[in-house]
Amino acid sequence: MEFQTAAFSACGTLAFISPETAIPLLVDQVAEKLSPSVYNWITPIDIQVWKAPQGVPVVDGIPPHSCLLTPVLQKPSNGIANRAGKTQKKGDWEAELRAELEKKKGGQTKLSAKDQALVNEQLAKELTIRSRVEETRQVVMTGLGIVRNLIEIPAALGIELWYFKVLTIILQGVVQKCGGFVGTSATDLYLVRPWSVGLTFQDMSKLTDQRLGFLKIPIGVALLRNLKVPEVPENWTEEPLTELNLRVLYRLRFLSEQRPLDLTSFQYCLPLALEILDVGKQTDKERTEKEEQITLVLEFLSFQATLCIPSILCQSDVQVIIKIFPEWSLFKNFWMYC
Repeated sequence: MEFQTAAFSACGTLAFISPETAIPLLVDQVAEKLSPSVYNWITPIDIQVWKAPQGVPVVDGIPPHSCLLTPVLQKPSNGIANRAGKTQKKGDWEAELRAELEKKKGGQTKLSAKDQALVNEQLAKELTIRSRVEETRQVVMTGLGIVRNLIEIPAALGIELWYFKVLTIILQGVVQKCGGFVGTSATDLYLVRPWSVGLTFQDMSKLTDQRLGFLKIPIGVALLRNLKVPEVPENWTEEPLTELNLRVLYRLRFLSEQRPLDLTSFQYCLPLALEILDVGKQTDKERTEKEEQITLVLEFLSFQATLCIPSILCQSDVQVIIKIFPEWSLFKNFWMYC
């Protein structure tokens, strides 16, 4: 652990000394270690196996992955029909008593050679899964560790070389799919927890301008909830998502109308704007319900147009916005400014 900490610190030092040389190499490492191909193979069952104590089978071995958290072996029925009334209650009581006595004695059911072979085979499979998930967790945590040290570069030196690229990498699947085996490490890297305000923290929102103030938290929460990320702080799930989106968008529109946000702050807000504008995965009813949100996003982007936004958008993001153009003439001014 000390060696890993020293290595991460060295990454930050190199990025500070020679940002033009070191930062692109570090971004490549982040992209490699946080690529969806690294963690996409992991299923909820694999995570359950990884969390379970070693030596205890989690999944029924016949057929593989047929059910979750069930014993490998089922005790065969004795062929006697279910009894009713007092007789059944007496039988249930006797079964519970025998189980309790067996538990106190610490005895274990003796397995046949065939059953034991099935158990051993399943345990071997789960051991392999547990090892692979742990290796993947180490790779992902390494990528997140590099990002934390990029955030800590003094005076945000070279931030334009990595911020939006890394933010895109984190939001393309890490926060959505890796929570099961990295906990809140990914979401904490993107969003400061409400109870962490005033304490030392390392997250992407830390680098935004003070104009956003406390708004940086609901901006991040709104995006995570739109992406259906389960690791959202519980106290931030009580407000209806539509109301949260509108509250955030009205505030962003107001701030940008006064004066455009700086580039880093805008980049932090942009994923939420693009998520709301992505009408390709919305039904006609959802688009109608979100019309007010979409209009606010387009107005916000129009006020930010002086930053020459197309220079920081990838082709897929531009295509998302283009889908809106025929229906919202308001946004035509965006291209005129850029």
